[in-house]
Amino acid sequence: VASFSSRGPSPLTNETKPDVSAPGVEVRSAIPGNGYAEFNGTSMAAPHVTGAAALMLAADPAIDIDTIEQLLMETAVDLGPAGPDPDYGHGRIDAFAAVQRVVEAGAIAGSIDGDDTGLPIAGAEIQVEGAGLNLSRSSAADGSYEADYLLPGSYTVTVRSYGYAEAVITNVIVLQEQTTTVDVTLNALPRYVVNGYVFDAITTTIPISGALVSPLGTPLASVTTDATGWYSLTVAAGDLRLEAAAFSYATGITDTTILTNTQIDFYLDPLPPILLVDDDEGALRSYSPHVESHYLQALDANGYAYTYWDIEKEGSPTFDTIRQYAAVVWFGGEFGRI
Repeated sequence: VASFSSRGPSPLTNETKPDVSAPGVEVRSAIPGNGYAEFNGTSMAAPHVTGAAALMLAADPAIDIDTIEQLLMETAVDLGPAGPDPDYGHGRIDAFAAVQRVVEAGAIAGSIDGDDTGLPIAGAEIQVEGAGLNLSRSSAADGSYEADYLLPGSYTVTVRSYGYAEAVITNVIVLQEQTTTVDVTLNALPRYVVNGYVFDAITTTIPISGALVSPLGTPLASVTTDATGWYSLTVAAGDLRLEAAAFSYATGITDTTILTNTQIDFYLDPLPPILLVDDDEGALRSYSPHVESHYLQALDANGYAYTYWDIEKEGSPTFDTIRQYAAVVWFGGEFGRI
């Protein structure tokens, strides 16, 4: 990737950007006066992507914009670290591979439900792997799903949803311009009660009321501790990552495997009242001096306890981190920017 190319992640959402990359260095382009010249930048890369999209539309005029974007990402040549990265995105576009997916398209479709209720399962993860492809889809509110624009061949379909055992269906045959139906009924896992107390770690006996206890990586809702610090929730059997968070306390996280009703207590460490965020980017630019020493000296001189957070080393603090503190001081290195 050229040194002048923009890179991710998105400063607003922290999403991996760009989505894809395309040739944009010393690209021969037409210029006024019936001539040609070499140019650099997105004005050269974007027409490559536009051209690939035009070829896909020529192959299937009914294809929609979202599918074009999805196919361009799925067929891109993965460069740099494996998977999407902030330099290449999903990779360099491959117009031939993208159009091939459109021209030779077949599909796998079906519905997902549970054996415990017989009802559709929304949000199930469907992984489709085969013919050089490895794709992920999600089931809709009615349990339906579709993986379209697949190359002909043999596929393995894996279905996952929280609270259910994983289902694997092998040797699913996809033919050109045909849809193969794969309906899946998932087997429910046993449910167990997980409960416990959230305490102050210094005293080990003072309960923390209003703490938020969250089963991470699941669709389950968080629960709040009562006046005694007690919480309770019902989870599916299997691995569980449980988080306890409370204002002015460091977040506690525990990993365990649930095979029966289980009590898990948390002891949270108190946080200092101030979060000091260093956003001067290491003062790499000549007009961006290091200024953290002024803040550190002022806080130390007045006896304030604080947490120092360097964005260059740790990335931006999340909202969940920020809200744990009574006060946040966020400074940048540019003159006039505090």
